[in-house]
Amino acid sequence: MGQDWIYFKEFLWDSFCDGQTNRELRLSDEELTFLYQCYPEAICRAAGTHSADGKCWYAVSLSPCIAKAI
Repeated sequence: MGQDWIYFKEFLWDSFCDGQTNRELRLSDEELTFLYQCYPEAICRAAGTHSADGKCWYAVSLSPCIAKAI
């Protein structure tokens, strides 16, 4: 895992550390794939179209026990 993925895991932790289980996150295709690899039970729905930088807004839902574990 490269440094970028370490920062991404920190971003996920920051996004869910307060116990929230639902967030809108702006993710690249690679970040979305990594999210599913780490948390296969995550539910992600596109909430927009891809922008020029290749990222898209997603409604991300994690189960409460996973959100607490992050």
